[in-house]
Amino acid sequence: MSRLFLKEFRALAATESSSDSPYFVVLVGHPGSSPTMSCINIRREAWDGEVDSGDLITANMAVADNVDSSTLVLAALMEEDDGPDLVGADLQKVIEFVRPTFAAFGSIQGMSLSALADKVRPEFRKAINQYSTNDDLIGVKRVQVTTSAGNLPLVNYAGDSGAYRVRFTMQN
Repeated sequence: MSRLFLKEFRALAATESSSDSPYFVVLVGHPGSSPTMSCINIRREAWDGEVDSGDLITANMAVADNVDSSTLVLAALMEEDDGPDLVGADLQKVIEFVRPTFAAFGSIQGMSLSALADKVRPEFRKAINQYSTNDDLIGVKRVQVTTSAGNLPLVNYAGDSGAYRVRFTMQN
């Protein structure tokens, strides 16, 4: 299995009249007879109020180990307004909110990752909206793990008057 990285992202249109402060909340789930999942917050303070339309940000930040084509990866793009909301105890609450749904559907033998994503994504979105106080959710997208080494397909986000293109990559 390989390691998933957030490689880079481009702000096609910033959400604010001033600079954006984007961050990511990534759900990584391993379906099977005993499904497991986790969530991680991916951000850098250097991005706070520094991302403008057209900017390409090179992140190269590790997201998760033991990722392969049978792993469900959902990435939420957030725009921080006054400190990141989904960290620490609030991030743990998101995990606890989504875990029962992932466990129920992630243990169904033969369920495709696409179908699993369709079941888990709405709960992930609900949890983010419930535990985020003032940050804006740009969107929740599935990251398709198509290779064990190299770039994954681009993920496009548009919402809350912002648009971003995001690249994840895999490394052995």
